Amino acid sequence: KIPVLDTGKFEQWQFQIQQYLQHEHYDLWEVIEFDDSYKVPINSDPFDSRTNDGTTVTVTTDDMHKKKNDVKARTTLLLSLPNEHQLRFRKYKTARELWAAILKIFGGNEATKKRKKNLLKQQYGNFKAEGT
Repeated sequence: KIPVLDTGKFEQWQFQIQQYLQHEHYDLWEVIEFDDSYKVPINSDPFDSRTNDGTTVTVTTDDMHKKKNDVKARTTLLLSLPNEHQLRFRKYKTARELWAAILKIFGGNEATKKRKKNLLKQQYGNFKAEGT
């Protein structure tokens, strides 16, 4: 079962989704960690093996395998997000781009975490003051 992100427990989810991807197939995690996915050559039509400058692009079995792993990893990450966030993240075309966006939005840096924590404390204080 794919672990679904609980935004209040991001670090736990981050660990669980990494373990899940490694368990399913280690190559899926490598796509994210090492950006090990197929790169479509610039200025090429995905339905044509020739580029605009007339050269031919050969897609190897390894390239197809990398693309397949990237699609699987990206899909798994999207499905691990709560429903209300899935459409927001669909614009990211690779698993690595998606992972970076998820880390940025939900993980944040230390300053962001501190600001969120202070905001929650302030909201709690306001709630407590209203209740008395």
